[in-house]
Parts: sequence; C-alpha cells; structure tokens
Amino acid sequence: MESTRIPTATAPHGDRDVADGDDQRADLLQSVGFDSCAPGEHRGRHTTEPQAPQRGGDEQSGARTAADEHREHPGPHQSREQIERFHQTLKRWLTARPRATTLPQLQAQLDAFRDHYNHHRPHRAAGGKTPAAAYAASPKALPATPREGHFRLRYDPVGTNGKMILRRAAHMHHLGIGYQHRSKRILALSDDTTVTVIHLDTGEILSEHHIDPTRSYWRNQLTPPGRWPQK
Repeated sequence: MESTRIPTATAPHGDRDVADGDDQRADLLQSVGFDSCAPGEHRGRHTTEPQAPQRGGDEQSGARTAADEHREHPGPHQSREQIERFHQTLKRWLTARPRATTLPQLQAQLDAFRDHYNHHRPHRAAGGKTPAAAYAASPKALPATPREGHFRLRYDPVGTNGKMILRRAAHMHHLGIGYQHRSKRILALSDDTTVTVIHLDTGEILSEHHIDPTRSYWRNQLTPPGRWPQK
C-alpha cells in the first residue's frame, strides 16, 4: 500500500486531506524535538510510564535495564504533568495557526509562541501575571556581603613549565604555579591584590600570588621561596 506521507520541505497547502496535514505537522515537530503523540499516548523513548512486559515470545522482550528506568522516569510525577500540560498548550496554539510547511516557518511559529507565553499570556499560578512579569518581580539571589573592586576569572591549563601568563594593565606577568602542576586545568581568580589559582577538576587551591605591577614574575605564596618544590 502506497504511503500517503509527503515530503516535509515541499508539502503544499490546499486540498490535501487531514491525514497528510497531520503527518506533515508530526514530521516537523519531531524534527525539532517535540513528540507529536496525542495526550495519553507514548511512543518509543518518549514514554513516561512503565509498560508491562508482553506475554509470550522472547523472555528478554520484557526485561528492563537501568537505562530504560532512567529514560522513562525523567523526574517527579508533578514535573512530568507540568511538562505535558505545556506541550498540550503549545500543540493547541500551533493547531490554531496555518500549518507550517518548512522548518523556518515552524521555527517562526515557535518563536512567536515563546514571546506570547512569556510576555502576553496571563498565568493562573502567578496570580494573573505573565511569566516574565512574575520573574522580574521576584527577589534575586545576591552575595551576603557584596564586595567592591575589580574581579576577573580565567580558565587555562598550566604550561608545561609549571607557569601561566597573565596580562594585567597592558603588561605580561608570569605566575609560578609549580612544575608538579604542569598541564592541569585551572581557574584563576583575580581581584585588586591577589591571584588565586584553583584546580578546575578537584577544587584544590594550587597557588596564590600577590599582584605586584613592578615585577614580571609572581611566585606562589603557598610554597617557600626556592628553585625546587619542597618534598
């Protein structure tokens, strides 16, 4: 039996039947990551409820692996219901618009929905406010003791010679982190007086350096002065 599905990029409007239009919309939604199943249906990896093993046939057909459990239970039941309601709202909104026949057209509709949902559509759970207005009115997390001054973050590997180069005020400075730390991935935190170097993988503080604009080399203050590291 010949398939009635038509190519996504060339599907025209007009007197195509409803089944063709539904298949076309399903292809477009699935291509951008949305499952086009009806509410209550589950398909493939998108299922959110465990399925009973089939009777008869191969015994392994009903076997469940840890990966299956993780895939089918992405979060608490309440979270899944919220996601499903959001998808239903999106599908109803798309259904009320002309069918998109290309990915750019579908993306334009999704962008319009995002703007409408966040900035124009009142939300009952937010007291009739839009999500954007509710977010703007909510208190934001701030540091307990705000600090003033210059701060800088830098991600870099330590050089093979155990040093890194830091540019400050148009001058290059060499930081002696330690030969034993060569090639480690680090995060350098700089303020007005100190540079602290942290191992990015373990969180260990590898070195601290006093900022001295008159010197090109800033040694590690956590180790005693000397050419070789102490055992």
